[in-house]
Amino acid sequence: MNLVAPVTNEERKLYETLDFDVVCIIYCHCAMKLNHFLIVQEEYRADIGAIKLLSDSKEKILMKRWRYSTLSLHGIVGASSGEDAKTVIPAKVTGKFSIRFVPNMKPVEVDSLVLQHLNALWKTRVYGIAPDYIREGDSIPVTTIFQEMTRSSVLLLPIGSSDDMAHSQNERINLVNYMDGIKLLGALHP
Repeated sequence: MNLVAPVTNEERKLYETLDFDVVCIIYCHCAMKLNHFLIVQEEYRADIGAIKLLSDSKEKILMKRWRYSTLSLHGIVGASSGEDAKTVIPAKVTGKFSIRFVPNMKPVEVDSLVLQHLNALWKTRVYGIAPDYIREGDSIPVTTIFQEMTRSSVLLLPIGSSDDMAHSQNERINLVNYMDGIKLLGALHP
């Protein structure tokens, strides 16, 4: 689904007439000193905060800066970093970002696409793969009590391993499986 209006010929011509030429500016400075080409190129990249230029075409560079939608990450609230970093895991961390809207983009559609994308990432992030949907019989009597008390469906989510010795005197759960289970529950209920 492409939510951005296509570039018209008239619009493309407007970008062609703009007085902005990255390559010319770099090459003009290069004529003075042999190493100056690399210095100017690095300064330009640093000015825009880029590792490398996306294109040598002024039209493409300017359209990416001015015409197309962008996603800007602003920061994370709730996490500690630096010298005063805490050893406590926060109960909630919020990432802040913004999306620059351009003609034809509709907020409801963009919101839906962002949520779909983030949910898809979180659901595969814990184990690195999409989940297998397996029906396996099990009987845990307390689940019906939970369902009646909460008036909601109950999901039995297996997070153990085959070597956990279930229902034995030495029953256990691997710490990694336990932590991944917590992450998975967080991914299922963002």
